Amino acid sequence: DIPEGVKIIGENAFRDCKQLISVKLPQSVCEIGHSAFENCEWLKNIEMPKQLRYMGLHIFRNCPELKYRTLKELGLPEHLKE
Repeated sequence: DIPEGVKIIGENAFRDCKQLISVKLPQSVCEIGHSAFENCEWLKNIEMPKQLRYMGLHIFRNCPELKYRTLKELGLPEHLKE
């Protein structure tokens, strides 16, 4: 688990983490860096925080098992859906 109080998930933080299946990001996270979850082949589920202000590029690239196919399905805050 990622503890409450973490504000930034850095670039490549979980990249190539082959055993990652599910992630619940704490509400304190406001930024996710580029490629943070790229190539997490078994990632199926992620809960996004409502305070999120910034998402980098290619965050979920090559995550074929992720059940969300659109940004809307991720449950992003309104200001990030545009």
